[in-house]
Amino acid sequence: MYTTPQHLISLTVRAEAGDPAAMLELAQALDLQNDRKAWDWAQKAALLGYIPAQTQVAAWQIAGRHIDRNTEQGFKLMLNAAKAGDLAAQQLVSVLYSSGYIGEADWDAALTWLIRAAKTGSVSALRQIAFLMRPLPHLRPLRHTLYYTAASAGDSLAAYLLGEDLCASSDSAENALGVGWILHAAENGNAAANLHTSTLVGRKMRQPAAPPQVKRIPWGDIKRLIALPHTHNLPKAETLSKSPNITVRRGMLGSTLCDYMISVGAGHLSGATVHDAAAGEIADDSRTNSYANFRLLESDVVVQSINTLIMKAMDHPVSHADPLSLLHYRPGQSYRPHYDFFDPDYPAHQHHLASSGQRIKTGLVYLNENYSGGATRFCDVNIDFKGGLGDFLCFDNLLPDGSPDRRTLHSGEPPIVNDKWLLSKWARASHVPL
Repeated sequence: MYTTPQHLISLTVRAEAGDPAAMLELAQALDLQNDRKAWDWAQKAALLGYIPAQTQVAAWQIAGRHIDRNTEQGFKLMLNAAKAGDLAAQQLVSVLYSSGYIGEADWDAALTWLIRAAKTGSVSALRQIAFLMRPLPHLRPLRHTLYYTAASAGDSLAAYLLGEDLCASSDSAENALGVGWILHAAENGNAAANLHTSTLVGRKMRQPAAPPQVKRIPWGDIKRLIALPHTHNLPKAETLSKSPNITVRRGMLGSTLCDYMISVGAGHLSGATVHDAAAGEIADDSRTNSYANFRLLESDVVVQSINTLIMKAMDHPVSHADPLSLLHYRPGQSYRPHYDFFDPDYPAHQHHLASSGQRIKTGLVYLNENYSGGATRFCDVNIDFKGGLGDFLCFDNLLPDGSPDRRTLHSGEPPIVNDKWLLSKWARASHVPL
């Protein structure tokens, strides 16, 4: 969202005249400038009863943006906005219930609010419900109805997922329609679709159109038709190294889960940073890849379920971890040898250790495999690991006595041909705020 100085002046005039919609828009524009007045304008609009402003205020309270964090009050206000019919609030409530940060995760409540948002017309909720639906043949028309509704409203991920589902059919006409939807998604910027277009060369294609659909969506039955990723059984952990402890679980995420994570995170990518010994968080040429964190506003119920699955594989509480991150390496981009732990000898690391403790473990999920090069290299133990699709790599950053294990020095080697995508997760010693 970019606001010109002229538009900012116009918003200010309207806000000062008492327009709550202008107050909220002004608040969001000031927020991009890290201006503390953003909170004041959003709060004014919320106090006037403007529901979208209440959602914004609640999100900032929960995140501690512009004010001290107040998770309990923020969640209560968010829930009120959701009950008043605000779509954004309904989706955020579903994320909060599934996150495990406001108490133990309540997946039943999360799905209740997700379904309510879908019924209200949320494109994201429609896509999530279709994606989470059990892969049973008789549910395909219902799943396609939900995907098609979201895709028709401009959701390129729903278009891609609809295409992939149609391409799995034994019917040649459905296959050709699926190819059309995947190409349509790629043309509209979907990152996962772009990864797979080369595999469609020479295949028959039909222009995107409506697939067979159901006449009525059985909203009351939807919840029992859903299977959440974190309820799946974990693959057995294989040991790559005992000292330091490095394990891998092969194929922990299926291909569609991998594609989903690439798609929802790609639009939030920015240049990655490193923790400097003196300066703290900085951009540095030792790390040239890009990344995106799945925080509250970038997350959804599917992402939270995948995050829960990863924490289950790490055998660590969901609330004791940094946000799940999407990492993207273009050919030639790398992350030079580094440690993931916070070094207690570095002054710039002291506030991280004091707030949520050490990074105990690191987890990496490999989201694609159609690239050359790009291994994760453990420099001191002579291990080069190139993950297969959905593989989960986990290693301990600390020795049994809690001190940093300097044998975990590792690098993200550059891919040579094609891009590399993966998820990164750090388990921490204590609770990490949203």
